[in-house]
Amino acid sequence: MKTKTISLAKFISAFALTILFSIGAMAQDKKADRAKVAADNMKTSLSLTDAQYKKVYDLNSDFFAKINDVRATETDKTVKGQKIKELNESKVTKLKEILTPEQYTTYIDSKKLGKEKFIGATQKNRYKTDTLKSVKIKQ
Repeated sequence: MKTKTISLAKFISAFALTILFSIGAMAQDKKADRAKVAADNMKTSLSLTDAQYKKVYDLNSDFFAKINDVRATETDKTVKGQKIKELNESKVTKLKEILTPEQYTTYIDSKKLGKEKFIGATQKNRYKTDTLKSVKIKQ
């Protein structure tokens, strides 16, 4: 009877470890995918050379790993936000060394445009919410 219990316990332990390692591998794949998607988008929009693509991919991979570390370890939202802002600034500085002046200008312009679209969408949604709050339902 003990033999079956020990075998079942070993099986459950082995199964749990397999699941744990699979989740860890999937998380690493997701991080690598984010870096690849970002590098692929930059290659298309900025016409990166192969050498630039490799450097941008490595930079993005490192950047996303550090972002994940900050998100996982930092509990104070203000400190977390400051650290992420510093990582972004460092990434942009390193990109300036990798890209040509024209590519860098295009990159900065696209970031500004993206930020404007985000702010515009946020304000648009805020307006809709405020409008909905001000509408009174007649019964």
